Amino acid sequence: MTEDFTIGRNNPLENVSSGELNLLLSAVASAFDTAWLAQPSGANRLQTLWSRQDALATNQLAILGDALTRLAPLNRGWLARRIKEIKSETPENRKGDLFELLGLGLFALDGQDVTGAAQANPGFDGTIDFGGRASGIISLKDFGVSSHRKTFEAQATRVEQIIVAALQELRKTGLGIRIAASRFPLQTDWDKLRRALTTVISDWRTDWRPRTVGSVWSLTPQPVPAGVARLAERYPSYALIVLAPHHSNEQLNIESKIETACANLSKHAGAHAADTARLLLIRVPETAAPTRCLACAEQWLQARPEARVDSVIVYQPAVAAASITAPSAIVHFIGIAAAPGFNRWRQAAGRPGLAIQARVLVGRCTNEPTKLLGTDGSPLGEQYIYQRGQIYTLSEVKADGTIVGNMTNPAPGIMVNSILRIPGQPGECVFSGKFPPDSNLLIYS
Repeated sequence: MTEDFTIGRNNPLENVSSGELNLLLSAVASAFDTAWLAQPSGANRLQTLWSRQDALATNQLAILGDALTRLAPLNRGWLARRIKEIKSETPENRKGDLFELLGLGLFALDGQDVTGAAQANPGFDGTIDFGGRASGIISLKDFGVSSHRKTFEAQATRVEQIIVAALQELRKTGLGIRIAASRFPLQTDWDKLRRALTTVISDWRTDWRPRTVGSVWSLTPQPVPAGVARLAERYPSYALIVLAPHHSNEQLNIESKIETACANLSKHAGAHAADTARLLLIRVPETAAPTRCLACAEQWLQARPEARVDSVIVYQPAVAAASITAPSAIVHFIGIAAAPGFNRWRQAAGRPGLAIQARVLVGRCTNEPTKLLGTDGSPLGEQYIYQRGQIYTLSEVKADGTIVGNMTNPAPGIMVNSILRIPGQPGECVFSGKFPPDSNLLIYS
């Protein structure tokens, strides 16, 4: 009897039944071993996802299970090697094996047989058989979170810790705070901000006005998004958003990597026949502008008509919503830059109308970049964003004696918890919902 891995999980997939979802989760459990996935002290990103029961974690595990299921028939040995490497990675040393699995899984469809490359093959990671004489080699490049974003998030985490400590020390609750930088902050800027925070929060008890710290930071107090519910005084309710413009090299570094990836594939792809396409799939992080990345690839191809690269596919998965009131979902940006060699390949293979197909199980595909919007709907532009918050509201006792409490997730990273107090009884309980801690996609991080 198959174990039911959907128990306790949020299933947000409208097009996937609970039975189908369990098959996908079972594929992950079988490939990576349930005991390993469920290790309480496990720090691997897949162990983290397995331990979570929120909808975003379930979505990511379903994506992984789908890729495993579609690749398994032709890639048993290749998958075993990838899984071994994935299980050995650490948060400090993440490898590209998981993206190889997910990237090749995008193209494993009926009519497209995908095979992972042998370890001795330089320059590419898999082959695609389109039937007839048409085939392709594909190189996968995963450009993950930049060092600048990691620095920003680490510093913002320390800011959050200081805010919580200050609220506890001052016995204050119900603080929303928006911290915005006028440029990418240096270490000295972060130091000034941390030193000033406790004083600023203390001043806000009597003077609810925005503040500035140095020449970089503006701090604006705001109400927390608790709705009409009363806040529990004993708990430090807060909502924090930190914003900073991208580092000046954020986009330039990605574009430089794109050019290097194109050159590397061209260098190693020369020995293949004319009916073999030379393809490059590049995953760019959420901080990259995907249309600019696509333009970079197009310019590289146009400037080098002799290059042995037939098509560059820019891929950017991200969590986004159609509007500030719409539910969020995983959005897959896919843009294609085709070189003249792409049409020559189709002609040589005798398939002039052949198109490369990709499929995603979860979310939707688009060729339009996602836009960052503030809670008021205004565009945030190219900024790093750190948003966290814990809000504690009191449950409501109705006239008929029933007790009602709401747990919500009004924005990514912001959790509204419910404090249950039974009249006439000592003590209280904190109830929290099954929500993702943030909007990051761990399988692509």
